[in-house]
Order: sequence, then C-alpha cells, then structure tokens
Amino acid sequence: MFTDLSKLIEEQKPKVRAFTNQKVLLKEGFRNKYLESMKDSSSQIEFYDTFAVLTSTKKLHIYIPNQWFYLAFIGAPLTKKVIDYREYIKNKSNLSNTDFKTFILAAKDGRLDENVFSKIVNELSNEETNYIKKFLTDYSWWGGAKDLSRSDYFVSPVLDLLDLINVSSSYVADISFLIANNFDIEDAALNSLFSLVEEEGTSKDYEKLFRQWIIDRKESVESNLKYVNTLNRFINAVNSELSEEGFVPISIWENPQKFATQYSVESIMHLAERLQPNTAFVPKDSGSGSELKTIYNKYLEWVQTLFETELQEYNQQLHEEHRQYIYFGAPGTGKSYQLNHDSKLFGKNIERVTFHPNMSYGNFVGVFKPFPLKIKLRDLNGKIVKDENNNPIYEEKITYSYIPGPLIKQLVKAFMHPDEPYLLIIEELNRANVAAVFGDLFQLLDRKDDYSSEYPIAISEDLKQYFSTIYKEIRNENGVVKMKEILKNGLVFPSNFYIWTTMNSADQGVMPMDTAFKRRWEQKYFGLDDAWLKNDGKQRFASYKKIEYPSNIGEVVEQKSVSWNVLRRIINDILSTNKNIPEDKLLGPYFISEKVLTDSNSSVTETFKSKVLMYLFDDVAKQNRTLLFKNVEKMRYSEIVRTFELEGLKIFGITDDDIEKYEKDEYISNNSGEI
Repeated sequence: MFTDLSKLIEEQKPKVRAFTNQKVLLKEGFRNKYLESMKDSSSQIEFYDTFAVLTSTKKLHIYIPNQWFYLAFIGAPLTKKVIDYREYIKNKSNLSNTDFKTFILAAKDGRLDENVFSKIVNELSNEETNYIKKFLTDYSWWGGAKDLSRSDYFVSPVLDLLDLINVSSSYVADISFLIANNFDIEDAALNSLFSLVEEEGTSKDYEKLFRQWIIDRKESVESNLKYVNTLNRFINAVNSELSEEGFVPISIWENPQKFATQYSVESIMHLAERLQPNTAFVPKDSGSGSELKTIYNKYLEWVQTLFETELQEYNQQLHEEHRQYIYFGAPGTGKSYQLNHDSKLFGKNIERVTFHPNMSYGNFVGVFKPFPLKIKLRDLNGKIVKDENNNPIYEEKITYSYIPGPLIKQLVKAFMHPDEPYLLIIEELNRANVAAVFGDLFQLLDRKDDYSSEYPIAISEDLKQYFSTIYKEIRNENGVVKMKEILKNGLVFPSNFYIWTTMNSADQGVMPMDTAFKRRWEQKYFGLDDAWLKNDGKQRFASYKKIEYPSNIGEVVEQKSVSWNVLRRIINDILSTNKNIPEDKLLGPYFISEKVLTDSNSSVTETFKSKVLMYLFDDVAKQNRTLLFKNVEKMRYSEIVRTFELEGLKIFGITDDDIEKYEKDEYISNNSGEI
C-alpha cells in the first residue's frame, strides 16, 4: 500500500518537463467523469474549448485553463498517495482532532510519540513502517510544507512537483485532489483523457481574446459568458447536426479572420435555419430578433479590430527583420530549435522544405509535369459514348500542367496578402547545389530599402500560364489585383516574403556555396556551448539523465554515470587538440535530443552508443581514430561499442579526475552561485 514518495515524484517529473504549455483539449471521457465527480457539489462547472468556468454558490466565476486539468492529473498519483498516508495515520491513531494536531506538530519537529506511532504501524512491514515514519518526520521527502493536521496539507507537494507557484495556481491542487478521489488514475492514461496540440507559430487563444475585448468594452460578465457560450453552442450544433450531410466541420476560433471572410451574417443565419428548431439561434417568428445574429455582428466587429492589431504587431516585430537568414553551427547547437522558435512570429504563414543532393529547380520553384487525366470518350461525331447502363465511358490521356514548388506556393500567398508576413524555411540549405536550385531567382535575393527585390526578372511563359490559372481559381479579387500590381514590372520577392534557413557544413555530402550567394544572406552563428552557457542552460543540463558505464578498479567493476554535457565537453577538447578537425565537426549540447535526455539513464546511454559513437567513429575521427579511441584491439565500430560496454570511459582515456575537473564548471549557475 505504501511506497517511496520521493521515487514517485522522480517518476512524475519527466511528464511535467515534457509538457511545454501546449494547447490542451479535454476528451469527452474526462469531462463526463469530472462532471460526475461534482454532482454533489454546490458549485457548477461548464466546459469550453480551451478552458472551463466554475461558478460558486455566490455566483462568482473561476476561469480554469485546460492546462490546469492536465497538470492536476499528472500530480494526482502523488496527491492520492499523500491522502492515503494521511488518512491511514489519522484512522489508526484514533486521536481527537486536537490530539492529532499535537501529535503531528511534535513529529514534524523531531519529537515523534513512539506509543502512538507503534499503534499506527503495528500491522505494517518494516519497509512500510519506515515510509510512515519518513512521512511524519521528513516533509522534504514528499514535498510537504503545511503540517498534516491542516486541510490543505496536500497542496504544497503537488504544486512543488508541478513547478507552480502557490499564490497563482493553488486551485490546481484542489483539482488534483478531486481527480485523486474520483478517477481511476492507475489505469487511465493521459492520452485517453487529454489531447495535446502543438501550436503552430504564434497560435493565440482567440476565444480568450474575444472575451477580453468584451470586457474592455465595459460589457457585463453575463454578456461575456453569453456571447462566447452562444457561439460555441452554435458551432457545436452545426458540426454535429450537419455532419451527415457531408458538411465540412467549421471552427470559429482557429482563424477568425478567415472565418469572418468566409461566413457573412446571412450565411450564418442560413446555417442556423438548417438546424433542428432552436430558439437561441433562429427567431420564433419573422417579427422577433435573433440573439445569434446580434452576437455574430459583435464577433465581426471584433475581427476587424483584431486584424488591425495583428497588422500592427507584424509591422513592429517583423518589418525590420532581415528577409534572408542562414542559421549555422556545429551539429546539436540548437539551430533548428531556434529557427522554429523565431518563426512563431509568422503564425501559420509558413512553408517548409528540406534540401537534399537530388533537389532541382523544378522541385523547389516549379515545373511542367505529365499526369493522367480521365476524360469522357466521344465518337467521331463528338457524341459521348455510354455503356449498357447509360453511364459515360472514360478514357485516360496524358496531359501536362505546371506544378508549383514550395517557393512559388509561398510566394503567391505573399502576393495575395501583402499585409501579412510569409516565411519559407529551408532546412539543410547546403545539402543541394543552391546555384542550380535557385536558378535565375538568385537575382531576387538582392533587396532594396523597402525589402522588395531590387532587380526584377522576366516571368517565364510557364509561370505566366500558372499565374493566369491562379487568377481564375482563387476567389480573392482584391488579392489578384494586388498580385498583378506587384508583378507588372517582372517577378520579384515582395517585402513580406522571408526565407530563413539552417546549414550544417559538418554533414557528409554537402555542397559548397560561392561567396556571391552567401553574401546575400544574414548569418546567425550558434556557438558550440551556447545552449549550455546561455539563459538557464546550466540548470537544464544539470537536471538531465546520465550516461551509465562500468569502471574497473582491479578486479572490482563499479557502475558509474556521467553527465552527457560533461562527457561531450571532454571529447570536444580531445578532438580540438588535432588541428585538422574543425569546430563544426564537434558535438553540440543537443546532439542528443532533449527528449532522450529527459527520458532515462538507459535511453541516454543507448543513444550515446548508437548515435554518438557511430558519428565519432564514422565521421569525426575517420582519418585518425587513434586520436580519440584508446585500448581498442580492432578498430571497428562493433569493437568500439563492446569495449565501451566492458571498460567504459577508458575507451577515450578519460579518468575520474578528468570528470571531476569538468564537473566543477557544470553545476555553477550563470550568476556564479550554486544551484
């Protein structure tokens, strides 16, 4: 029944670290179970898309983001165990509330009443007895702060586990308490109750923004709830009732600007009329007004304000940014991570492509390609030929059409929406022959003071035909007018079109880039140790799992472990003694991904053997393997791994003294104070 609480905390911590504030969706099973758990409560809860509203008996509202429910569930196993410990002690002690408080406070101060304690543990094993004793006397073991006689004894350990501040997030502990007492937390998996959605770009909680807009307009709290609730109920009704009619589900909060463009007030009311009779959406008679119509007009008014605000944000944050960037550095230095972070400013206006040795101009820009097309068979008189069932007979013919590459796709969007920023991300820029891949578009990389291309190029005939098709197919007359205006003097990159790339010259098979090409790009260099030394890097790396290895002292074999970052730095310094090994061949802090580093010691160890040792053997030290690998009988990769498994760091000639020396730097914070 009783287990090691410190071990439980250690097991739950990786789940907390893995949660990076993604958008959380509560599945129906969780909502139903939570509502059932509150059926005897005087409070009421109502779930929305990204949050819930708890209404107290005094009609006060508590807004609860979905992330709180997710974190509370992660903390629930600890909450359940703490509850079990406390209730067992309380019941077995058979003390009054006053005497129980005296017993608890004395135990916390190191004065455990052995008579009462013996009565509590007389049916327990020695191991469980020790756990009960630690629970009563060593609050640091389970993260306790408030003494066990208080009603909020469970709050501190849960918030400490979840890295939350008591003042602002104490309600998470209350949710965890409810879950611990009503959910089958041992059998229920997180993914059976919650969905985590990785936000693309700077995805915003538009529902929350609309709510705040109403508040800012001095609308009442009742209006705040009613507006949002009515819109959500309407959208849910449309998506559920019209689904059998082949209706494509709609989302009012995902992209409000797009939604407002597609759905006028008239089209919304037409959808409402297709629903089952609902007085909240459709007037009872022609003379009455519609609440939905009034609210949707307010929604459209908000969207217009939102568009102006987001346009202003673009102008402020991105207008002065360079249009062409190369992120470069050694492998594992965080180039792609930082680029993904920086690209959030573009929201969903991002196109991504990865270059490779076979990448061509046609793949990147566009090309005419043949493809089969089914057409109705006709006789010599031009009449459609039909089968015995009077159905048309089709035949396949090969035709040609212009297939745009990622550059042209994103460029057209930038032309159509000149007030929005559009980003093309190129991963591994120099793994292709960039001069051939960019072709004549190379000239467009030169930008003027207004950030548009300085030298337009002639638009090829195939692109002209493609653009003509675009003009006819895209239902955006204003966009077409803007695009034609931009292209009147030739093809250009407009000022709202960005190309940001990553480059790793250490990879095998990379292509050289000439100076004329590189000078048209701004470059961001990522130093070998930047991810470790900057911001909270030292604290993060100090918390990661370690590499396990055997250490032979005579005939005694001892299992030891070393921080990945310590071992990485030692190996880099060994390699740096050879002037023929450039810095971009060395190991960056995230050569082993953070996902692995936060998993377990065994995962980090296996990744080190399969990924790091192979990279060092097959690439970095290929020309002089004896520089790095010692005490290896046969210089083969399999022998390298086997020797590491038997002799550990002796394979590199690394000693305990070396590790101790590097560890002195490892655990000092950026402010030169101990962590």
